[in-house]
Amino acid sequence: MDDAIALIEKSLDVRYDSGDVTAIERPHTTGWRVLPTLVTAQMSEGHSQITLDGGSPVAIAEGDALVVGAGVLHRIDLRSPRGISRWSHLDVRAFGGAVDALSLIEPPSRLSGATARRIGDLNQALAVLAKQPAGIAQAAQRKALGFEIFALIAAASPAVPAALD
Repeated sequence: MDDAIALIEKSLDVRYDSGDVTAIERPHTTGWRVLPTLVTAQMSEGHSQITLDGGSPVAIAEGDALVVGAGVLHRIDLRSPRGISRWSHLDVRAFGGAVDALSLIEPPSRLSGATARRIGDLNQALAVLAKQPAGIAQAAQRKALGFEIFALIAAASPAVPAALD
């Protein structure tokens, strides 16, 4: 297992795709979709629900954050009259880009408390950073923020045993 963790550590990479702080109103839905990136969204105001392919809807209360891995069919629906979503799409890879790093863990679809708030703060910081002129410092900051999001998710997730063999 230590060898697998060492390989993951050496090869882990993150790329920010998009994100924002978005005010939304009912009726708001993403519709059924599959994205090639990790989706995190924290409801800083309002509440929503997420439905994953084949699953029951999961309530996302005000303050909670949702997590959807790349390639997962899902739908997000606003349930309150209005809301504010602090969201991002990240590509988190391991082993030279060959493996979606979320496939190494079993992430929950909902996070709450301080972890959810921190993910929202990081998503908001990424959105602000994306609007600044590009530079080496900004690239490093995007990586650092993206890694922190993944670390928060990984800390709340059991490892997939076969991934560490």
